Amino acid sequence: MAIRSDSVRDLLDSLSASASARRRRRRKKVSSAWDQLLSWPFANLAVYMTVSVFWANNYLGTLNEQLEDISGVSKEQASHYADYFNLVMVVGVPLLPFFGKLIDRFGHPVAMLLTSLLGIVFAICAVVNSLPVQWVTFIAYGLFRTFLFAVYFSYAAYEFGFRYFGLVTALPLMIAGGLCTMQSPMVDWFHHTYHTMNVIQLVTLAPMVVCAVYVGHRRRNGLTLCHPHLADI
Repeated sequence: MAIRSDSVRDLLDSLSASASARRRRRRKKVSSAWDQLLSWPFANLAVYMTVSVFWANNYLGTLNEQLEDISGVSKEQASHYADYFNLVMVVGVPLLPFFGKLIDRFGHPVAMLLTSLLGIVFAICAVVNSLPVQWVTFIAYGLFRTFLFAVYFSYAAYEFGFRYFGLVTALPLMIAGGLCTMQSPMVDWFHHTYHTMNVIQLVTLAPMVVCAVYVGHRRRNGLTLCHPHLADI
């Protein structure tokens, strides 16, 4: 009996040691905060979010002036359209569950690509000097802005895990917030005329498609900085 008891004890010790070794190996797979912040995936996500948030906030803050800048539009017409915009802007909210299902079904690259394309449609229509076309601008903007934050936080959790989730997601938003302080000087620089500014908006939003392609490349190769099942370690 003593021999059998010793064998059982040795077996349990061996299993415990193996479990400890596996936990150590798993911990090594989880990247540090600096590893994440200095990585290409973080740079890609930061650029994507910073550029997108900058233009989304700029349009929101200058909407009335942009509508008045359209040829032949009175202040009264612009005010009416701004009221319509406030209603249309929430168009993406009821669609968020379907957007979440799209992420689950097709992954973050498709969701980011769709969001980027909506941003491009919004930017193209904002350039058009036609008041009726701005209905398309409103709808595209509402979807773009709503989906942007949904895919941002979802992808950050998938790519980086939850150990440094607060830091990883807050830093790009802080950078975007800092850049947004340049919006008022930028508007003054262009003397409150918006056609050229909207062209620049389109030129800078269009390359965000490349960010989605990069995310797709990582997904195809099974690359993440934090494995999903280790995200809560």
